Amino acid sequence: MNIEEVIASLPVDQQEKLFQEVEAYKLAVEREKCQTSFLSFVKKMWPGFIHGRHHAVVAKAFEDVAAGKIKRLAISMPPRHTKSEFGSFLFPAWFLGKFPDKKVMQSSNTSELAVGFGRKVRNLVDSEMYHEVFPNVKLRQDSKSAGRWAVNDYGEYFAIGVGGTMTGRGADIVIIDDPHSEQEATLAAHDPSVYDSTYEWYTSGPRQRLQPNGSIIIIATRWSERDLIGRVLQDAAERGKPDEWRVIEFPAILPSGNPLWPEFWSLELLEEKFGGSEYTTEQIKVYLVTGQMMLLVATDDHAEIHGAATVSFINYPNDRVAFVTAIGGKLVTSPETFAQMSDVFKANGATKIQGMAKEAVARLWKRFGFEEKAILVEVKL
Repeated sequence: MNIEEVIASLPVDQQEKLFQEVEAYKLAVEREKCQTSFLSFVKKMWPGFIHGRHHAVVAKAFEDVAAGKIKRLAISMPPRHTKSEFGSFLFPAWFLGKFPDKKVMQSSNTSELAVGFGRKVRNLVDSEMYHEVFPNVKLRQDSKSAGRWAVNDYGEYFAIGVGGTMTGRGADIVIIDDPHSEQEATLAAHDPSVYDSTYEWYTSGPRQRLQPNGSIIIIATRWSERDLIGRVLQDAAERGKPDEWRVIEFPAILPSGNPLWPEFWSLELLEEKFGGSEYTTEQIKVYLVTGQMMLLVATDDHAEIHGAATVSFINYPNDRVAFVTAIGGKLVTSPETFAQMSDVFKANGATKIQGMAKEAVARLWKRFGFEEKAILVEVKL
């Protein structure tokens, strides 16, 4: 007899009991999977979710933060690629489900936006769907405001806008989502010091309110080398801790020319939305933007753009370092290109080149004499 025949031979009440036990087992398996896998949790909470390859990378990083493996995480993503849905909505809910005694602080560029996310997270935590995954986590009846609420094990969620006061607040995890608005970025194009107030708020506020062994996540669309991600990475490099931050960078259009999220954005839609490449064939030289920063554009003999990077100069007691970040495309494509870059750096007084690089880029740079140190690559001039 096969299994179907065996079940059919059972009394009706035993069949019903068996089916109930099977369903209970399926729910238990799904519950455990959603509790341990952030991406599985996302798919259950968001039935219409469209999966892209970049989501798996972000999900793994969030899991590592939750496990205490990553203490500082910086993610740069283009707009409309689920940056906030993941970072400000679904991850805080998942984290509090796993650790209902922890404290989460979430911040956005305005208090209204931050409280709006707080309301979404609160409503999700209070939903029947969420309780199927985390049945023992409930909202406390005496603490349910959108911007500040707690769960039954005294875990807390606190939302605040950039620049807001957080005296007396502590956090096991700080999530800063898009700390700069587009309007701020527009102003900063003419006055980069606009970004300084956000960095000052970060150093005197969120960073100081972190609990022992706490973690910080900054997830944003990049606007400048002086934006918050740029400043925290520069600070880490200047303190000799370039590997303090785990950095994940996603362009809307990959160096291959393909969309980052083709399941949602076609190349045509991306070019229409983001304007495609803004580089012109005249941009075949190094353009000094200020006395401390430059833009590099690499081309071939036909003036085809191969890649671009911004370079900041940092003065140390014994070295002047050309620090390369925001690298895109295939900037270092040949010994000749590298030699031209080196000449430009030396002409500006640099004695050393350093760069924050993904593993694949770091391997490429090693061909030109760079020493690989985690996500930092370095070469003496």
